[in-house]
Amino acid sequence: MVSPDDRPGDVRAKVQNWLDAGVKLVWVVDPRRRVAAVHRADGSVELDATRLDGGMVLPGFTCAVDDLLV
Repeated sequence: MVSPDDRPGDVRAKVQNWLDAGVKLVWVVDPRRRVAAVHRADGSVELDATRLDGGMVLPGFTCAVDDLLV
């Protein structure tokens, strides 16, 4: 979850660190905009996602971003 004090460059660096460490899927939730960025190990990025999908990492898992921000 992005906090108001997080700088975009710092968030990108953290995501890259996680992917470099072998994480297969990173969700960055922006509570202000109520969307998420989905980063995958293959380098693909989905911006402005309103629904999270676990893909191959968490098969069958889905969750609306709004449900996380109750």
